Amino acid sequence: MADYRSSASDTIVILLTKLSQALRRSMWNQGRRHDLTPTQVRTLLFLSEAAGERCTVSTLARSQGVSLPTAGGIISALVNRKLVVRVPNPRDRRSYLLQLTVEGEKIRREIASWEATVRRLIDALPGERQEILLESLRQLVGSLRRTGDHTTEKLCFACKHFHPNAHAEGTMIHHCDLLDQPLSVGDATRECSRYVAA
Repeated sequence: MADYRSSASDTIVILLTKLSQALRRSMWNQGRRHDLTPTQVRTLLFLSEAAGERCTVSTLARSQGVSLPTAGGIISALVNRKLVVRVPNPRDRRSYLLQLTVEGEKIRREIASWEATVRRLIDALPGERQEILLESLRQLVGSLRRTGDHTTEKLCFACKHFHPNAHAEGTMIHHCDLLDQPLSVGDATRECSRYVAA
């Protein structure tokens, strides 16, 4: 049994790595079609996920692990391409909030077109297999969070306000007690500034 488990875990690691590589390659290839660097691609994706969360250059710098001047340079390049706009921050006149333009969002959707492909593949799985996959990935991400991996922090499904499968019908099946509103599966995998560890 020990040998089987070791073999299974090795194979899972390899398959997850292959999947991650395929997704990254798809994103970078789409980015190159629009003459974007990998850093600019990551920035467009981050700004889309952070929509409504009052994202500033400081927020971007922390999320990407870069200095403020570097983050500022990334944003200036995207502003010049008319993919991002700076808007006044009503809470702090010394800073600006960052938002994708219509064109920026259009390109972001093209870059993330792999999401639709993966969703179709997952939708083709029987319901019980989807549930097993979802629970397994939740547990893996939760374990990463407990080891101090900061990329998994502030995800909805790891928050104490989150209640999975609280609604029986429709696409908004989960529920957030704090907001008192239903959430989709996609909502539950995004970061939230009001996250509280479960």
